[in-house]
Amino acid sequence: MGLFLQKFSLAWAGPRLLCMALLACPLGGSLAWSAPVKRAPQEQTTVVAVEDGHVLRVRLGRWERRVRLACVDTPEKSQQPWATAAQQALAKQLPLGTAITVEMRARDVYDRIVAVVRRDGQDVSPPLLQNGYLFVHDGYLGRCDDLPYAAAEAQARQKQLGVWAEPGGIQRPWDLRQEQQQKNPQGPLDGEP
Repeated sequence: MGLFLQKFSLAWAGPRLLCMALLACPLGGSLAWSAPVKRAPQEQTTVVAVEDGHVLRVRLGRWERRVRLACVDTPEKSQQPWATAAQQALAKQLPLGTAITVEMRARDVYDRIVAVVRRDGQDVSPPLLQNGYLFVHDGYLGRCDDLPYAAAEAQARQKQLGVWAEPGGIQRPWDLRQEQQQKNPQGPLDGEP
């Protein structure tokens, strides 16, 4: 809803206001009723540790926080050698002490910040996807259609790199976790998503 409508409810202003607004627009013109696009909150920080192929720890103020790369998933620990390769690729791209920008999108049930992570202004996920270290996973906390991840993953799939070296790719980590949960509903999963 646009700023104008946020301040003045149509229920309060009545139909006269709507008619006046519509008449004020020249034919073929339009009113901008949509809200301005909001940018995600961003924080400058440094890398403290890389836990796996899509989770790192950063320093935010006096605190260490866990950050999960948005819209991607990494092979589970049991999916070797791909899980180790993904962790090493992220660690190579983001060595300890690297300055990064965390573009926050959400917080998950594990109290991790879900974010797009940028180094020198460049999103770190597309190169990892292009080399087959990660999977695009838009089913985790929100929308991902504003990111170029599917095209990056398609390049790895076409070149049969990393997780795509196996015909059709290795089992998707979210499918593996679901399978483990069905086999043992009370048991621990291989890892956090």
